[in-house]
Amino acid sequence: MSDCDPYAPSPRRIGLLHAGEMGAAVAAVLRSRGIEVLGCAEGRSDATVARCVAAGITLCPSVRQLVAESDWVLSLVPPDAAESLCAQFCELESPDHSIFVDFNSISPERAARLGNAVEARRRRFVDGSINGLAKNLCTTATMFLSGRDAKQVGSLFSRDVRVQLLGENPGSASAMKMLLGGVSKGICALLVELLRVADQLAMREAFLAALSRIYPEVAALGERMLPSYAHHADRRMVETGELQDTAIATGIVGPSIAAIANTHRELAEHLSRHATDASSLCTLLNHLAATKFLLRPSIGVPESKVNLEGSYG
Repeated sequence: MSDCDPYAPSPRRIGLLHAGEMGAAVAAVLRSRGIEVLGCAEGRSDATVARCVAAGITLCPSVRQLVAESDWVLSLVPPDAAESLCAQFCELESPDHSIFVDFNSISPERAARLGNAVEARRRRFVDGSINGLAKNLCTTATMFLSGRDAKQVGSLFSRDVRVQLLGENPGSASAMKMLLGGVSKGICALLVELLRVADQLAMREAFLAALSRIYPEVAALGERMLPSYAHHADRRMVETGELQDTAIATGIVGPSIAAIANTHRELAEHLSRHATDASSLCTLLNHLAATKFLLRPSIGVPESKVNLEGSYG
């Protein structure tokens, strides 16, 4: 699965900030290796605390205690909280051998800044990213790691998770997350727009059937990812903003990348006004149709141009 060292020493306790869906999945892998996973109840919602308890995570009353008692600290938070959490870690007392692993969807430039901040405190930093959904962590997902201690961190996960090491430079794992995330989110952005067009043409079912037959992997990605936008559209919006920042930092000003970010912004804003608990592609699409997502009243195909079967007559 990787070139990780299976004999690398394992930590006894790992702090996890915080236990969202992916955090809980990572905690399950760690606990299966006999490692105690620490979480924090301070400032967290009842849902997060309940998730920690269900995952067998030991709750600390404060981040200070968690950092002090953890050999490693894993950061799994929304992208816009990554820097503040890292800054908090740097301000607190931690073991001399402590490793801070950032698994957030941030630009490589931000990851490098976090690495510099951690290393300025004479602690170790590993840049990480996970490509795939939490429920697929031990099947189809891939964990990317970069940094001088990436091999040690990878060794802890490589028995259960596909791990790929990307060298010693912090930022490389985050860059891979941006690139691969751009593919999946770009497909999702295009699909949601095409499906809204298909709705207007009364061709959704026919389009999905043809898509599944001709481009099965594209259809499967949409079926897998788009329903998650019902609860994670805001986060996806921030992630595509990070992708856009990554491209601009390289000197590439791509209109397609800007369009992906714009569609995600529109979708997040729409779902903030019209919330849904949709758990399938069909129910999400029905909700977007009912709430007229992207529909501009003055623009569209005249009804006379479309017959009952949805084809032009």
